[in-house]
Amino acid sequence: MTSLDKTIHRVLLINMPFVSVRHPAIGISLLKARLAQEGIIARIGYANIIFAEMAGMEGYSTVDEKINLTLFPGDWLFAQALFGSQLDTETYLATLQHNTERHGDYECLLALRELIEPFLNQCMERLRIREYGIIGFTTTFQQGMASLSLAHTIKHRYPDKIIVLGGANCEGSMGVQLHQSFPWIDYVCRGEADYTFPELVKRISYGKQIADIPGIVYRHENRTVVTQGTAGVSEMDALPSPDYDDYFKALENSPLGKHIAPTLPIQNARGCWWGAKSQCTFCGLNGENISFRSRSAPRVLQELQFLQKRHGISTFTAVDNVMDMRYFEELLPMLKKTSPDISLFYEVRSTLDKGQVKQLKQAGIHSVQPGIESLSTHVLKLMRKGVTALQNVAFLKWCNQYEVVPAWNLLYGFPGETEEDYQQISRFLDLLTHLTPPHATAPVRIDRFSPFYSDPDQFGIRDIRPYFTYNLIYPLKETQVSNLAYFFQYEVEHEFDRSAYVAEILEKINTWKHGHSDSLTKIHKNSQELLIVDTRTARRQEQIALSGIQCEVYELCDSPTGLCHILDLVRNRPGSNTGLDLWLPQFLKQMEQWGLMIREDDRYLSLAVEESV
Repeated sequence: MTSLDKTIHRVLLINMPFVSVRHPAIGISLLKARLAQEGIIARIGYANIIFAEMAGMEGYSTVDEKINLTLFPGDWLFAQALFGSQLDTETYLATLQHNTERHGDYECLLALRELIEPFLNQCMERLRIREYGIIGFTTTFQQGMASLSLAHTIKHRYPDKIIVLGGANCEGSMGVQLHQSFPWIDYVCRGEADYTFPELVKRISYGKQIADIPGIVYRHENRTVVTQGTAGVSEMDALPSPDYDDYFKALENSPLGKHIAPTLPIQNARGCWWGAKSQCTFCGLNGENISFRSRSAPRVLQELQFLQKRHGISTFTAVDNVMDMRYFEELLPMLKKTSPDISLFYEVRSTLDKGQVKQLKQAGIHSVQPGIESLSTHVLKLMRKGVTALQNVAFLKWCNQYEVVPAWNLLYGFPGETEEDYQQISRFLDLLTHLTPPHATAPVRIDRFSPFYSDPDQFGIRDIRPYFTYNLIYPLKETQVSNLAYFFQYEVEHEFDRSAYVAEILEKINTWKHGHSDSLTKIHKNSQELLIVDTRTARRQEQIALSGIQCEVYELCDSPTGLCHILDLVRNRPGSNTGLDLWLPQFLKQMEQWGLMIREDDRYLSLAVEESV
């Protein structure tokens, strides 16, 4: 036994509600592996699985997935145990009833409230809290108040236990305010803690100073102190594979285990290469470190194969903000050749071309989250997305063709929107019912670390304030709540009443979602003949036969194509004549009128999806 084994504190890392029980927690699973590299043995406690056992999967998913995140139902539940009569419970419940359309959410939350104290007691026993010296909590979105509640219970029973918080809820001023407002928190790790947390554990265990560890918040003479520097990882290949063993042990010992088919999260990159060039105005996901870093393709493949073999699972979810474009040349061909049984989910940009979407499918990437966000080029410019509406539609079409499922969102309410933007979106929606509808439609909000938050004057934004439900959960001063908040409300100068337009779009999308059986397909008879079969509700004709130059023009516009390029095709065609120049505008107009093409300015896009004969 080494001296390190004799003196180092035992470490417990806890994954609290509310996050999905259908996958392990990647952040603390990476930390566990990093601690092992430093000779420190740690265990992960899946408290979220314990709560799901007590609440039942339906009750748990109501809070985790179904109630709007900005109502923070999970945080409110645990705030009841922590603050009790200090909270305005009546106002919160009235707000919940007003802002949710699902019957039973109110009753579900009231029922779950009775489980909080028994759950905290269960955690103390089942996680064997007394056996550990350092207890770390990962806090992302709705894990904050649950972590504070259990940490408070631990400190009350075992004052000598050392409590450390980390995760997305601890970035920037949020981590500092957590430490200041809740004295039972000993340390907060801000930023990427892969190297700083193991070093903190060693320094605490050996009684050494920690002031030179970047990104640490600690207490000295009853005063909160923040160390200098930013914690981060520069070499992604150097990170170990996440240790998911404790998750599978928890499932094995849980009655829920037989009902859960896990997916495994992987992390191949951090930051955002697009955001580093042109950060989307509403996005704050990368916190204070947006610089893009990624693993090499061989390292990614090695980890996928290792995790697949160890856990017998072939379904993975990449938690990267965006796929490294080098992977199309390096990783995807490797996956296609060596691991055809692996299935992946990835976040991608909707600027991918048809060949790249095909590559995704061939490499086992069967579902993606593209950053579509809007079907108006003007709004996309306001977002700084670097993509057009036609490119977004083309991406959806190619996903349909290659059976890649796109989980995309449609956002509205951006500063600078016009009535014409909504009118265009509405027109497009009528014609896209053969494609995959948006997963969610929601108003834009201001997130901490986004350009909207950091430079509001540039966008005509004023009166930024924490989302109103924070004040119903944190009984603190206004400035303290503002420091803790991640979501914000705001006002915009020179706004117009968009309510009627939004209602129209929401109605169309709702109809689209509930009646998604339309199709618009093109069947190639040969290189010069094309049959388009249209069963959409908005169709003009059910079958349209194209031949010769008609077929060539329609196929040319499979991706967004400018009128000049189309004219070049017509003029350079063998045997062309001036009559074709006159014919072309009429043909394009007819295709647009029949809803077989959409146009933006002088660019055209064919909407029919290719189908084999």
